Order: sequence, then structure tokens, then C-alpha cells
Amino acid sequence: MRLTLRTLLAYMDDVLDPDHAREIGNKVNASANASALVNRIREVVRRRRLLAPELAGPQSGLDPNTIAEYLDSTLDADTVAEVEKVCLDSDMHLAEVAACHQVLTIVLGEPVDVPVRTRERMYALGPSRQRAASVEEPSPASASTVPPMNPPPEPERTPVRPVTMSLPKPTVEGFEDGVPDYLKPAPFWKRALPVAVAIVLVGGWAIMMYRELNGRTPSDPSRATVASGAPNANPKTDEDSAAVDAHEDAQVRNAAPKNAEPFVAAPMSNGPDDGNEKFTRRPLDQVTTPLDAARPSNKTPAVEPEPKTTIEKPAPMKTPLPMPEAVAKVDEPKPMPEKPAVPVEAAVMPGPEVVYTARSGRLVQRTANGWTVMPYRSTIRRGDRVCSPYPFSALFEIASLGLTIELLPGSSMEFGGATAQEAIVLEVPRGRVSFKRAAQAGANPLTIGLRLAGESCQLTMLSEQSLCGMEITPREPDSLEMDLGEDRMRGHLAVVTSDVRFTSMSSGEEKLGPQSWFSLALRDRKQTDPARRLAELVVIPDWLDANKPRMTATERTYATQFEKKVDPDLSLAESVSGLVNEKSQMLSTFAVKALAATELHTELVKALAKAEFEETRVAAIVGLRQWLPLAPRNRELLKEELAQNFAADHVDAIYRLLWGFNEDDARSPASSRILFDWLSHENSVIRHLAFYHIYHLTGQKYDYRPVSPAPQRNAAIERWHMHMERNKGALVN
Repeated sequence: MRLTLRTLLAYMDDVLDPDHAREIGNKVNASANASALVNRIREVVRRRRLLAPELAGPQSGLDPNTIAEYLDSTLDADTVAEVEKVCLDSDMHLAEVAACHQVLTIVLGEPVDVPVRTRERMYALGPSRQRAASVEEPSPASASTVPPMNPPPEPERTPVRPVTMSLPKPTVEGFEDGVPDYLKPAPFWKRALPVAVAIVLVGGWAIMMYRELNGRTPSDPSRATVASGAPNANPKTDEDSAAVDAHEDAQVRNAAPKNAEPFVAAPMSNGPDDGNEKFTRRPLDQVTTPLDAARPSNKTPAVEPEPKTTIEKPAPMKTPLPMPEAVAKVDEPKPMPEKPAVPVEAAVMPGPEVVYTARSGRLVQRTANGWTVMPYRSTIRRGDRVCSPYPFSALFEIASLGLTIELLPGSSMEFGGATAQEAIVLEVPRGRVSFKRAAQAGANPLTIGLRLAGESCQLTMLSEQSLCGMEITPREPDSLEMDLGEDRMRGHLAVVTSDVRFTSMSSGEEKLGPQSWFSLALRDRKQTDPARRLAELVVIPDWLDANKPRMTATERTYATQFEKKVDPDLSLAESVSGLVNEKSQMLSTFAVKALAATELHTELVKALAKAEFEETRVAAIVGLRQWLPLAPRNRELLKEELAQNFAADHVDAIYRLLWGFNEDDARSPASSRILFDWLSHENSVIRHLAFYHIYHLTGQKYDYRPVSPAPQRNAAIERWHMHMERNKGALVN
């Protein structure tokens, strides 16, 4: 198959059969000009403010009919050469042809949804057209009575021939009497009946629940009688109830710590129904009558309230900490361990209800059986770790807080409940997360607890209608078996609207205004100079701007295909691993990025060994390098997987290359020579890893590609040899 612009467009839009796609892909990899043309096509299609060709005149360049025939592959060879020459000489025409081919691929690759009303009109046109044909033509005499209408002549236009499409012709036989009943929509009452029944059932259920919660009769008749002051109360029951109440009050007093406000449970009297079991907190010194004092005086005397129980003082702590408002009932108060002063560690509670609300895409949850797909409208509980694999996003609604959390593609997050100071606690190991707070009447500042690289932090949204987001990237190592320690992540916080406050042990309390940027890296937050960690947000990131598309049309098309291939009944490893070997570069890269986001190192090593496309292999390299330094045991796990997928004499080199090299190695002639020699290695993975580090250290490519044929690689290696001679044998001078 010849490598022409037409076949290159078909290859980029993935409309070729697998054999031809593989053939064109090899030719593109072997040709530097073809690779440069692919990058140019992608760039001009995405370029803004690029003009469109004129339909007529000297600026038109190509006739629309000629372009249609070119895209339909019906032009002769000479005309094809002329069309491609115009496109290669003009970015405007190249972008127009590539965009038209992309649109046709999307339209022809998806089924057309014809509305019911349009289909009925099309069927009804058959008999009408037949009846119109049977009408006799008017006689010349009758025609002469009508004054002739001479419409103004229209300007000449070049007729545009559309791209040919093979569509079945609708038949009109059997529709002389109109559209048959089986093609007509159901009557309105039949369609509305199920909805009405559902509304009635839901309404009845809501009324029953409302009455049960707000107007129910107390389950204990003796308590109801005492609360209402009835004279026929049972003395024995009154005594039992008073004893139980006094015992419960004593338990609460014994459970409360020394620095907590003492309280007793007293019935509220400000409602219309005093029989409801509603309680409020009141200080002990303000309570003049115990619970049983409200009982009638002609019955058994009320039980005297128990005296205050003496609480044994716990051992003194070095750093006293405030206790949370919500105190759990325990038998004995226990001294709390020492915690940092900012932010305060408090008792963890279940937290608000979090609901997964995205209707499309895939959200996976880590379980005992691996990462499994979560259904729509799932409830997230404390301790759940979820991941939105690439290219999907996930939305989480917290109605009680008026908060919407969006998990961007390739991000993971763990929900940790809530504390007395934090409305919700989140741990974000990687990815991008946005927080959007809606306007609520009388809303107070909302504090979100964040766990970043093992450190407890707090993000407080001080006002309504706030929008901010954070990006966390695990740091890649740059030396053999290095321990990243606390500095194992890079990231920043971007504030778009409203004011927020960020608090941590490292940076203290920092107030951020709208359009501000704050570094979340630990070494930056420890800087005393605020300019090293705080700056103005010059450009709003695309993933925080709702007006900017996050994916191209082609990426959205492949994302839909990828979603269909991810089986919700299987684990992510079982469902996605087979997609690594897809003939489509986009689908293969999506699969590897999904494996990297969920840290499935076993599948990443297999992808590194078997990946066919450069983009797929780079995604596997980045995923393994981010996972490797997270735990010491990952070193042995990686060696075991490398031994199962690579030759024994290649394992040590790949293991060393995955740990990376730094600038000192690039200035060392010995280390530079090792990387340079690996560019000529027989194993393509070793060549790719070596060039990955050389490019990041020098920023130069010299047209080297690890998968290119040997003659082309040797020419690029010679350029690298000259580069090192200029730098006295080192990659960086």
C-alpha cells in the first residue's frame, strides 16, 4: 500500500484494516518526513484562528467537487498529485482536508439516529408523491391567465458533489393509506401511565415516611404518658424509666473528657408535640429540674439525680490537644497520643453521603478481587479507594455540603470519612481533582481534609460558588534505588474563583485569593520565601475551564469505543490487559494509562515488553517509574516480573534504566557513555529507555527513534556521537 496523504489520513483516523494499518505504521516509523507530516497535520487541525478556503475566486485553490472526489478515492493519479501538492504547500488547505476526513470518519462510523417524526414524514411522502404525479398538467390556456413570474437570476455557483454513500432506498409499497399503526408512537395515555403510577407510589411512600418521622407515636407508652402529664401513669414504669434515664446521664458524664462541655439530655418544649424524642444540649449548671421532675406529684417521688462522678485524671500529655465536639461513649477516657499542632488530628466519623453521578465512562474501586467497575449512582463509603482511569472522568455529589468533586482522567482518590473540624477527608495519591461549591443560604466556610504524601493538610473554601483544583504527580526517581522519602510527589493548587485557605504543618496557614497558584510539593512548602510557593495563576488550566474541550473529536470517538470494550463484569486487569495489543494506537495507549493509574505493575511490565507503539511504551515507562519508589518491596516485585518477560541478560539493564539518571550522570563521561552505547542495543526496550533519559537530560532528539530501521538509527547515533565530542565525552557540558 502506497504512503500517500490520503492513506496517511485514513491511518490517523483508524479506518484501515489491521494489515494495511500495520504496513502504513511501519512506513511512518521508517520515514522522518512522514512522521513530521503526521505531527504537522495534528498541529494544523488544532490551530486556532486558521482561515478557511474561499468557495470561489483566486483564494479558493481547490474545487469542492475535487476535494469530495479525493476523499472518496475516485480521482485519477495526476489530479491526486495536484491536490496533495496544494495541501502540502498550504496549512489552510491541509487542515480543511484533514478535518473533513475526520468528520466523515466520525459520521460514517456511528449509526444515524433518525427521529420518529422525521421517519413518519419520509414514509408519508411516498403516496403524496404518487398522487402528485397523477395530477394532470394545466392546459396552456389556463396557464396564460396567470401572470408569468420571472424570478431574478441566481448567481452561478459551482455545484458541490457530496461524498457518495451507499444507503438503502426506502420503499413506499403498502403505505397508500398512511403510516401503519406499528410505526406510529403509542398514545399519550399509554406513555404517561407508567410515569403517573411511579409518581403516585413515590409520593405515597414519601408521605408515609414524613408522618412516621414527624408525627409518630412514641414506642414506649409509659414515656408518652409521663411526658403528657396523664394522672393514670404507672408508678412502677415511672421508676424504671427514671432509673434508666439517670443511668444513661451518668454514662454520658463519665464518658465526657475533662475539657469537654458537660451536658444532659432534656426534652425540647418548643415544638407542638412534646412526646417526640428530641433532645438538646444544656449545661449542668443551667438545669434546675431533673428529667423525672416533670412527672405528676401524686405519684412515686422522682428519683434523685446521681451526684457527679469523680473522674480519675489521666496522665498529663506533653502537648494538650482540643477534643472534637462529637464524643463517643467509652467506659474510660484514654489519653490521646501526641499530634502536631496544625492541623489538629481528630476522631474520624463516617462522613457525609457521597454519590457517584457520572452516567458515562468507567469508575473502578479497589476491592479484594482487584479493581472492579462501579455502577452509576453508587454510594462511596469511608475507606473506599476509587480511580477514574484514562480517558474517563467521574463526578461525585455531596448534597449535604453543596459540593461537587470531579476526578479527572488517570486520577485516584480515597475517602477517609470526616472529623469534627473537617467536613470530609480525602487522600489523593495521583491525578487531578476539582472542587466546586454551589451557593447555599447561610453557608459557612467548608473545610476539606487532605492527606498529601503522608501529611495532614486542610483546604478551607471560605465563601460560596468557589472553584479550585489540585494536581498531584508522583515523582519519578533519578538514581539507582533512591529513597524519595517525604519528597515523593509534585503538585500544585489552582484557585479560580473565591478565597480559600490552605493549612499544613510545613507551610502553616496560607490564604489564597482568586486566580492564584500554590505549590503542594513539600520542599516548596517548607520555603520561607512565599514567592517560591505562591504565584498568580496566569492561565486557567484546561481541565478547570468548563468552556474548553478536554479531548479532541477523535479522542472522544476512541473513548466511546474504549468504554464499550471495558467489561463491567470483569476486573480492570482482566478487561484492559487484552486491549494493550490493539491495532489502534489510541486504544492501546488508553489501556496502558488505565493500568498505570491503578498501579498494576504486572500488566505494565507485560505492556512494556509487548507494546507496538511508541506512545504506548512511553506510558508504560512512566507508570512503572512512578510506582517503583513508592515502597521498598516494589524493587523485588519488579525484578521478578522483568525476569518473566525479558531475557536474563537484559533484566539488569532494564532495571537500572527504570530507576533513571540525573544531571550529574549526564555530566559524567562514564555514565554518558553507558547511555550512548545503549542506543545501539539489540533490544528495542533498552534503546527506548536509554533515549527516554537522554532526551529528558539534553532536550535533543537528532531524529533518533528507537523503532526505526538500523540504517536510520545509525545516522542519528552518529549525530549523538558528534554531540558528545563537543561536550568532551559527556551528554551535558
